[in-house]
Amino acid sequence: MNDVVPLVQASSTNPNIEDCQWHAFRIKWDPTTFLLQTYFDGVFRQQATLNMVSIIFNNDPMVYWGFSGATGGAINLQQFCTALNPDFNFSYANTITCDSTVVTFSSTSQSFAPIASYYWDFGDGTTSTSANPPPHHYAAPGSYDIKLEISGLDGCLSDTLRRTINLPGQPIASIVTNPVICASQTFTLPTGIVVSAAGSYRDTLHYVTGCDSVRRTVNLTVQASTTQAQNPVICEDDSYTLPWGITVNTSGVYSDTLRYTTSCDSVIRIINLTVQASSTQTVTATICEGSSYTLPWGTVVNTTGIYRDTLHYVTGCDSVRRTVNLTVQTVSSETLNPVICVGSSYTLPWGTFVTTPGIYRDTLRYTSGCDSIRRTVNLTVQTFTLTTSSAIICAGQTYTLPWGVAANTSGIFRDTLRYTTGCDSIRRTVNLTVQSPTIIPFNPVICQGGSYVLPWGTIVNTAGVYSDTSRYVTGCDSIIRRVTLRITAAEALTMSVAICSGETYTLPWGQVTSMPGIYQDTVRTSVGCDSLVRLVHLVVNPIPVVSLSKSNDVDCMLGVAKLAASGGAKYTWSPAASLDHANIQNPVASPPSDTWYHVKVTTDKGCTKEDSIEVKVIAGNIENGYPVPNAFTPNGDGINDCFGLQSWGFVSDFSLSIYNRWGQLLFHTNRPSDCWDGTYRGLKQNSGMFIYQVSGKGFCGKISRKGTVALIR
Repeated sequence: MNDVVPLVQASSTNPNIEDCQWHAFRIKWDPTTFLLQTYFDGVFRQQATLNMVSIIFNNDPMVYWGFSGATGGAINLQQFCTALNPDFNFSYANTITCDSTVVTFSSTSQSFAPIASYYWDFGDGTTSTSANPPPHHYAAPGSYDIKLEISGLDGCLSDTLRRTINLPGQPIASIVTNPVICASQTFTLPTGIVVSAAGSYRDTLHYVTGCDSVRRTVNLTVQASTTQAQNPVICEDDSYTLPWGITVNTSGVYSDTLRYTTSCDSVIRIINLTVQASSTQTVTATICEGSSYTLPWGTVVNTTGIYRDTLHYVTGCDSVRRTVNLTVQTVSSETLNPVICVGSSYTLPWGTFVTTPGIYRDTLRYTSGCDSIRRTVNLTVQTFTLTTSSAIICAGQTYTLPWGVAANTSGIFRDTLRYTTGCDSIRRTVNLTVQSPTIIPFNPVICQGGSYVLPWGTIVNTAGVYSDTSRYVTGCDSIIRRVTLRITAAEALTMSVAICSGETYTLPWGQVTSMPGIYQDTVRTSVGCDSLVRLVHLVVNPIPVVSLSKSNDVDCMLGVAKLAASGGAKYTWSPAASLDHANIQNPVASPPSDTWYHVKVTTDKGCTKEDSIEVKVIAGNIENGYPVPNAFTPNGDGINDCFGLQSWGFVSDFSLSIYNRWGQLLFHTNRPSDCWDGTYRGLKQNSGMFIYQVSGKGFCGKISRKGTVALIR
């Protein structure tokens, strides 16, 4: 058709129809209208209007129909068929029964050519090849898929006609399960029976009418395992890869188990691996130079070396590995030229001790009696000389010893010059004396304004260190007299102390006073000098004058009271649990019952005074109490910026929820001190009416309020 219409893909859904499936390619030709149409798997694909006999076949009455595959022609199976249209009618008595139902089938099939054969499938496992089969008995009501196929004299087979018939009756359900167990396990059937053998187990549940209700079939599979054993042999140092991929190199029994997807054992593989080990025979032989040696396997050698030979198993593995370590003993000469120090001894290589210079000789032999080493030792003995000197220096000076070292302490210093061999060459000794002075200390103390006569007659009256020195004939200091003179001056200690009015203060010297003023005391040393002058400036600060008040007692209309105190710089209230702040001048109280509030007032000088005031709780009609604001203006001016119920005071089991007019929850809290600022998730809400719902329990009883509040911007 490429001559009359464009090419299109054969399948409308799949570009590749080489999928090993049968596909129906149907050509429909109307000789009256000259309409030629093509279908693929029942889907219209292309058409053309033309007089095929005239245009394509040149009015040749001998027209042959056919087509071929565009690709895969060597393996495609093709069949050309005329029209075959299977069809049938059926009838049965429309009654409900548990017994069999009789259905009559009759074929109404049509064909371009005579129909050669019929094939009926009645959907219950029975078939027929008659054009009009005899009445068919169905054992039970239900849905049955009826299939009819017909074939033509040209060998073509029609499409399968499928039609479902529903026979009336009480429905029967079929439940088929296919459990799998491992060998040695058991399975409990739906009936409660425990089985362990493979097979199909059936039972039937019935309606009260006696008809079958549920037919249960259990197809039980018992998965058994098989054992595969192998006995491989490998050589020593080789490795063996087990069937499951692990590489081993030692004898042993290895096992692995393959399992079904159900985890039951499927195949148990056992490998009995034998590793043929080899033994080693080693021979160590020694011969003299010029001799020969016959190896165990018959070879004659005369040179030092390692000779090897191997015996094998019939499998080719090494059995015995023989090694001969052959040594040919030769003669060598050694000459030593040692040097020792005088007074030392030298041990010759053969163990003799000597102390005098000379030439010493010895010969070593192998155990075989052959000469091994001829040894010669040329021994030299090195001697030394002595030098001694004396020196004197003053304390604090240094003396440079002949070998360059500086010394500043008395003692005997020695040094030795050595040969390059390490033996002493010259031993030098220096006797060094350091003349040190004797220091005699004096530590006198005088009072300020007094004087002191030093041991050598000088009179002084100022504090300091004075010294005088006597010397040796060498000029070095002999005796140093050192006087450290101290003058005791009085120390002044000034203190500033503040107390509150009504308190007392104990001065450092024990006196108790409560009056302001300047107090002085003097402490003296054992020699009568003034030691410490103490001065105390005492200030007496007044205690605060406390004024205490309350705004109101609390009731159902106003559940909080403002407390006020004055007269100090710091305030501490108690009990703090029912106050908004316990450390301010004007806290707000929310008492649950009559409560005394105590305040400690402290001035900026630290003086304190305490006072107290009672806030009474007056219970009333709850319906007339606990008012709720009806509007708020969250504009940041500090007035009515937040919608809340802080004025209710003490409330337990508190709950406050705010909703918009669509019922969306915008705000919720369980704390009476919280309030709504007119936002939801950080976004300001527009002006309008919002619904509130609040509940709690106050000293006037249970509270429940619902209503609206206006948000005004």
